[in-house]
Amino acid sequence: MKSYKAAIILMTCMLVSWLVYNLAWRFENHTLHQVIAFIFGSTLFLSVGFGVFIVYPIMFIRGVTCRSRIIASFLTPLVWMIKESALLYVSFSATECLYYMLNPLNVAITLVVAGQVGLSETVMRLIKEKDSRRLSCVIFPLIVSIIGFSSALGILMWGQGENAYVIFLENYRAIFGSGVDVR
Repeated sequence: MKSYKAAIILMTCMLVSWLVYNLAWRFENHTLHQVIAFIFGSTLFLSVGFGVFIVYPIMFIRGVTCRSRIIASFLTPLVWMIKESALLYVSFSATECLYYMLNPLNVAITLVVAGQVGLSETVMRLIKEKDSRRLSCVIFPLIVSIIGFSSALGILMWGQGENAYVIFLENYRAIFGSGVDVR
């Protein structure tokens, strides 16, 4: 568990940012509300979207196994996705909430995290090797990075992201029905 310390700190930062961001509207002072929402909303976004660039290098330097570095890198985004899906449980069934985990944003985040893991591994290996002639050590993580980033970009740019969402929605309707029951 000690090796996951950086990931746990990042996840705690994400959860605290989410809580404060969602409570900021309660401040009667509009300026204070906006400042707090901006700071904690930004921290939330950065921890979910770019936390890998903090967690992965720290764990690499500490000599943590590659498997553990990858798990730790996905921890914060995964907890965020589970939290978002669990919030839907108020209105939807458990299976619908599980299906929501496959929404295009979550898929894109997963692919971006994979890209960030590959990029982080590439950079850390290059720093560790200090011999730019041994590029063979970075080929695989570099390929993972390129595939992750380009796939996420493809999902989000294909029809401005609408096509992926339409497929997600059509599959939802095929599995769970239209959600509109007119009698």
